[in-house]
Amino acid sequence: MLKEVAQKIVKSTSEVIGYDVLITDDKGIVIGCCDESRLGTLHEASLSVIKMKRPESHCPEVAKMFRGVKPGITLPIELGGRIVGSVGVAMVDDPDVLYKYGMLVKKQTEILLREQIFMKSSVLRDQALSNLLQEICAFDPSGSDELLLLTRGQELGYDLKPPSIAIVIDLFQFASLTERIQKEKEHQSPEIM
Repeated sequence: MLKEVAQKIVKSTSEVIGYDVLITDDKGIVIGCCDESRLGTLHEASLSVIKMKRPESHCPEVAKMFRGVKPGITLPIELGGRIVGSVGVAMVDDPDVLYKYGMLVKKQTEILLREQIFMKSSVLRDQALSNLLQEICAFDPSGSDELLLLTRGQELGYDLKPPSIAIVIDLFQFASLTERIQKEKEHQSPEIM
């Protein structure tokens, strides 16, 4: 999931903060970077950040010791209690500003990931509900497995066991109907009638 949005996040956040941003997967491989030639390479500083689950800043002297690392800060990206990658922001002179920018990018990334997961799960639930409705409409008591249909309904939060009746209300020409009712009954709301 992170790989799908990493480059988009990098571009938008680096434009806003004015510093280079980098995102890795949970193995420290760069999946989003302002310098696209770094995509697919190892960002060594991310390995300890992912393992220790805490941010690390790298001054120019320390950054030289790591392969593929620029001076700056690297922070873990957490989703559902699990570290799914890291985000790095290239050096800003003020360490407090560097940390704030890093946290900003980290939080934005985590929010976008949660949103992506929510959207995908919503689509899957809508599809499952649509399939359930089709199964209900096509249900044949003599040839279909009622237990299977009841189980699918229960998985989606619907108890299909009690007797039910489907009611369809056609609101075609609702305005003209309400106008006619309004003329007949001046004292009540046409919508209620």
